[in-house]
Amino acid sequence: MTGAPNARLAERPPPPLALPDNGDLSRGLDGWGSLGRDPLQVVATPAGPAVRLIRNATLLSPAFTVPPGAQAVGVVARAPGGGALLEVVARAADGGPDVPLGTLEPGRARAVHHVSLAGLAGRTVRLALDPVPALGRSVEIGGVGPLAVLVPRWELRSGLALPVRAGGRRALRVDEGAAVLTSERFPTGPGARALLVAVRGDGRVAAQAGGRGAAVRASGRWRDLRVPLPRGARSVRLTITARAGQGPVEVADLGIVLRASALARPAVVRRGTLVRIRGRVVPAGAGMQVELRLPSGRLLARVRSDRDGRYALRARTAAPSAVLIAVGDRTRLPARRAVELPPRR
Repeated sequence: MTGAPNARLAERPPPPLALPDNGDLSRGLDGWGSLGRDPLQVVATPAGPAVRLIRNATLLSPAFTVPPGAQAVGVVARAPGGGALLEVVARAADGGPDVPLGTLEPGRARAVHHVSLAGLAGRTVRLALDPVPALGRSVEIGGVGPLAVLVPRWELRSGLALPVRAGGRRALRVDEGAAVLTSERFPTGPGARALLVAVRGDGRVAAQAGGRGAAVRASGRWRDLRVPLPRGARSVRLTITARAGQGPVEVADLGIVLRASALARPAVVRRGTLVRIRGRVVPAGAGMQVELRLPSGRLLARVRSDRDGRYALRARTAAPSAVLIAVGDRTRLPARRAVELPPRR
């Protein structure tokens, strides 16, 4: 039990949801529309059919209903000459107010660019694609879709967080504005003291769980945001707000649990100056470093616990007492226990 659902982020995203009807332009402009005086035309390109927009015109996608759980929709676009922006707005079929979804910067190569569908579940919308091309240049729209779940088992409440690989980690990147995600409720497990979120980049990240919160400013190196948990909390939801600065901000390890460690009462045997100690680190003591030291701090022995948290130490000392130490790490707090050593025989 590591923490929040999908805390480590899936190696592969879930399969995309269904395309909006004719979102790939396979049937030409059937279902599509436009605002403006210039007629639209589907042109053949090496990558597939596309609508080429040269002057100021707004392209309307076919209508589609946003299913529960859908977090984003792709827009296939390119700007052959570069230097173009593409504003994307959701236009509700029920006549409600338009919802700005984002401003894209298509490159020279055709690619899928995602915009957020946060807050639109259950609504039927059309995407209004309003290009702002540089003078004399064009923007090509190759379609809309598929609908995507970018962060499984989390609710994307606002903004957009894109899965990336960052420094060997699977992470989420927020390029502009703020993205807000909330996990499913999950059990924290024994000894839970805090939830961790790794943060890197430019911006600020805040998180809340169990009525408590914390925030940290991102920097060029990964650092942990630690969200304290109330004692006795058996289950929580984790909400993460990642706000980009002048550059993108990245988050990873979404809700890894930091646990308290304890050294269960050990079995101690002494023969002359030889001391043998067997015990266990709980509740999640696998692979922890366990040390035996004199009260003065002098190291007598050091071992690594097995996958069940069990360890066996042996050392030579005439001292009447010693100290057991379970050395903490990123996800486990350290523990100490004084040990009385039997008299020599």
